[in-house]
Amino acid sequence: MKRKIAGFGIILLWIFSRAVKSYSAGDADLQELSAVAEMYADAVCTDEADWYADGELKFAISIFDEEWKALEGEEEMLAVCQLPDKLLKKLSTYDLLKLTEEYPMLGDIYAANTMEEGFRNVVDSFNGLRELLSREDCLEVVCDEYDNLIFPEKCAISYNECKTEEEKVALFNKILHDDELLKIETEDSKPLLVCDLLEMIMLDKTTEENVETLFETVVDKATEKEKSEYFEEKDKYLYVSELEESMLSEASAYAVTETDDNTTIKKVYWRGVAIEVKAADTLTYLTYEEAMNILRKCSDKDVLSLVSIGNQQYNCHSYAWLKKIFPGDYHRYWLNSVPSGLMNQCKKYDEPYYGAVAYTAQHSAVVVDEDNEVWKDGRWVLDPIVVAKWAGGPIVRGPMNAGAFRMEHGPGVKYYYLSLTK
Repeated sequence: MKRKIAGFGIILLWIFSRAVKSYSAGDADLQELSAVAEMYADAVCTDEADWYADGELKFAISIFDEEWKALEGEEEMLAVCQLPDKLLKKLSTYDLLKLTEEYPMLGDIYAANTMEEGFRNVVDSFNGLRELLSREDCLEVVCDEYDNLIFPEKCAISYNECKTEEEKVALFNKILHDDELLKIETEDSKPLLVCDLLEMIMLDKTTEENVETLFETVVDKATEKEKSEYFEEKDKYLYVSELEESMLSEASAYAVTETDDNTTIKKVYWRGVAIEVKAADTLTYLTYEEAMNILRKCSDKDVLSLVSIGNQQYNCHSYAWLKKIFPGDYHRYWLNSVPSGLMNQCKKYDEPYYGAVAYTAQHSAVVVDEDNEVWKDGRWVLDPIVVAKWAGGPIVRGPMNAGAFRMEHGPGVKYYYLSLTK
């Protein structure tokens, strides 16, 4: 996303127009996560000793560990990242925060329509963050960490040296596929990710009583941010100006509302089919560092490659289904579900077909190589190459049964080919 003081600009959109609620996973979500953890019980690090190295607390598994690279899919990754109950309760609030900063899937805060939504998803998926938010001294500890956060002035690996977007994408994929480069990039950009985490927690903990204090904290930090290559200096002044204006005009209008001024729910039509979308007035874009935080966690990242950053206001269904029929506007449309009327306009296949949409209710991807096979369980298995938008995140190319939104070829996946000519 194009940042305004690195993520906390989101406060500008919501802080005075709606009360900030605390996030917690619903019972169904927690039961599902518990079931997944039980399924992969052998992989979960239940021994407290796994969470310490040389007497210092550390996350029990890293994306660079061979054990991580052997994991298959999101469920296994989520399961092995959960803190053991006994350790969860005995850790100090500060230690919980430090472990959350090391959470391998923390980059998911960027993989949604907004960072607020992404943060909520991470809360739902990681018991360490849920426990942190439940602590009475959570905000105090987070603010102390925020005050002491130091940003590197120069990027160890800078995209600013690339002259074109194609060069940036090529550099991104080079880093993604080289663990030594990725380790450098991961450590160098960590303050960026931690900053957004801390600001989202501050947003979560904002009340009428503390809003002015938190605003002052963030504005003070802006001076430090403008010295770092990771933050766009030109946005800092725009943000502060708008922030001051909002404080003057709306400080007394702190009320609950579900209105989002940037989007409108509407219906668009194609061949008489009504398609309900959430249409955005303005667009926000991920940075390459944020996109890397989404892809770096994937245990099969070596077979994935970035195609484009994209913007956050459209998702997988929009990219796969609407790009062809609304080429000028699809990137403004968030499509939650594909109407049956649109599917009925397509040729339907049980096997992959070049240019067709591989579809499940949860995900859509465009097939670009229908013949790709992988060696699995002693035999060659069909696994077509697809290009897909990862929720509100980047556009990624790779095998269909790889990455954060994998789909396995079989009865559960159908292929739809939409022709613009009847």
